[in-house]
Amino acid sequence: MTKYVVISVSVIVIVGMIYGVKHSANVQPDFWKSFVPGLWANIIGVSVAAIIGVPVGFAINHYVVRITERRHHDHQVAEVRQLLEQVRLELNLHFATLSRLSQSFTAIKTGTAVPLGVDVSTLVLQDIFGRQFIGNHSVLDIGESLALFHLSAYYARVEELNRLLAWRIQDTQHPETWDRRIADLTDSVSLARVQAEYETQQVVARLTGREN
Repeated sequence: MTKYVVISVSVIVIVGMIYGVKHSANVQPDFWKSFVPGLWANIIGVSVAAIIGVPVGFAINHYVVRITERRHHDHQVAEVRQLLEQVRLELNLHFATLSRLSQSFTAIKTGTAVPLGVDVSTLVLQDIFGRQFIGNHSVLDIGESLALFHLSAYYARVEELNRLLAWRIQDTQHPETWDRRIADLTDSVSLARVQAEYETQQVVARLTGREN
């Protein structure tokens, strides 16, 4: 129905234009002398505007798109850098906690018992900012896949250590059965933390340079 209405209106408009031109030509003797130059002027004007305007419009649109993408990229860089600053603070907290874990479970390696009264619940490693970094899509968008790999590997070990600590807390009958595994994994996480901290510092410095 709509299609027929559009066609009908178009036919009416065309017929009206033809009638108007013919009527004006009959009324004004010099109509065609003024009409033809005006018609050519309009055709040339529209053509020139299209030839010049379309490329200019594309250029402006391309420029706007590039500016928008650049601003979005800069925002992503700043977002990831700020998040990594928080990860660095978290890694510093891990250093202190891992030191306490190592001291508490050192006796395992010498064959003696872990001193009674050690509150293992206070030795769980925080992983809030590490998880946020790993789940942030901007990390890959700005090309920091290597940092994502190192920190993902590190926080996977942190998660495993926290799981062992949780199981030790829940095992009220024989918590010491988890101590050997906790002691070994603590050493592994401590070594991985050094690499994670180094990689984080490198990325922060690199992103800071890209912001300036």
